[in-house]
Amino acid sequence: MAKQILIAGASGFIGQYISKRFKEEGWTIKTIGRSDDLSWDDQEGIVAALDKSAVVINLAGKSVNCRHTEANKKEILESRVKTTTTMNECIRQCSKPPELWLNASGMSIYPRSIDQVCTEESDTDKEGIFMAEVSKQWEAALYQNDLPKTRRVALRTSVVLAKEGGSLAELKRLSKLGLGGTVGSGKQMMSWVHLEDYFQILLWIITHKEISAPVNVAAPNPVSNKHFMKALRKALGVPFGLPAPEFAVKIGAQVIGTEASLALDSYNVVSKVLEQTGYSFRFGTLEQAFVNFWPKK
Repeated sequence: MAKQILIAGASGFIGQYISKRFKEEGWTIKTIGRSDDLSWDDQEGIVAALDKSAVVINLAGKSVNCRHTEANKKEILESRVKTTTTMNECIRQCSKPPELWLNASGMSIYPRSIDQVCTEESDTDKEGIFMAEVSKQWEAALYQNDLPKTRRVALRTSVVLAKEGGSLAELKRLSKLGLGGTVGSGKQMMSWVHLEDYFQILLWIITHKEISAPVNVAAPNPVSNKHFMKALRKALGVPFGLPAPEFAVKIGAQVIGTEASLALDSYNVVSKVLEQTGYSFRFGTLEQAFVNFWPKK
């Protein structure tokens, strides 16, 4: 297998991290984006890069951490579907297409639930929730057209935890201000994955060719928001956190320009595919992840 990977959407904290880790593993990296090696307008260049790549990873899309106005919702959807459709068209034009295409998707494709655990075999959301529809259309763009030489895997990604970057950085900041209490009822489930496990799962899928359908990128132990915030405070050595009732979360979200549902919705998602193929998580529990970020003295 050629040791080149083409990564779209490499400017975010996930893209930056996996680019660094793949380089450490001996891979050559090419990127697509506004300030990267290639732009989305350069389809000829993308095709040429794909012809030399064993793997393509597409993480491109506008951040969902914003107010979900009609204009923002349109951009959230189109930024994902258009780039994925472009990638599909470029792979069709390849004389030597990549063996594997990994494309981002979201755990929000599943029904919101506290008690029901969702795996890759579970039904998708039927309520018409916006982010579920985004994930459905995103995956439809991935799996459209016949690409017989390219294995395709949708990465139904949970909350990715990193010491720096992502939602954990903001929760850490709030916790240190004494605002890291239970959010809403605290019963809503949070599925999550450590950033290093995210990378290791990509390597696992690359080497396990029997995986050719969506994969839930999530640790095996989802937790309630109450559990999450308590564990975070303990890891940071913060004794108390002021709780945020639902009405306060909604007001606060408007003030800082984000969407309250990102904190209040409940997703209880694990991966049967990773379990059945034998993947071993480096950080299977939240406490293991937090100790890795903030070692106990």
